[in-house]
Amino acid sequence: LFRSMNTTYAIEVTNAGPTAVTGARVLDIMPAELTGVSWSSTYSGGASGPTGTGNIDALVDLPVGSSILFAVAAAIRPTAFGDISNTVIVTPPAGVPDTDESNNVATDVDTYLRPGDFPLFKTVRDINGGTVDPGDILEWKVQVKGPINNTTGLGVNTDGAPPESVTNVIVNDLIPANTTYVPNSLRSEEHTSE
Repeated sequence: LFRSMNTTYAIEVTNAGPTAVTGARVLDIMPAELTGVSWSSTYSGGASGPTGTGNIDALVDLPVGSSILFAVAAAIRPTAFGDISNTVIVTPPAGVPDTDESNNVATDVDTYLRPGDFPLFKTVRDINGGTVDPGDILEWKVQVKGPINNTTGLGVNTDGAPPESVTNVIVNDLIPANTTYVPNSLRSEEHTSE
């Protein structure tokens, strides 16, 4: 998942019996990382209930063998980060026995992959000096700054999200045409700043 992208959830509620249910509560408080939440519902086997927006807090009727499919659509807020956890709970009405309460709660956790918010700089110089001539040795420097160094002074990144550390960043830098890589000339340095 990425910030500002759309996401969907499919929530299925079924009644395997042995008793028909009137007024079961389906509750799904949407994660704070989502915005513009809307949902629709498809009923089969005689089930019935509402359609709406925002959180799902619906009383539904489920004859034995019936089912309801809730389709949720939302956008991920631009300031979201970390995992997005969404839990739905189904509660039968008072006095209605439930032979299997283990399937009344379901949780979905999606890892939010915040796009890299760190600048990359590339410079080149002719080690021989002067203008670039055939046979000269060129030195390229590629500098990547992590998001924790790209802050506004308020302790947040320029997009409003808290700074995050990143690991396993891959930088691809292709050798330009009409140049040849000098073996064993690649080196890397790590710098940190407060």
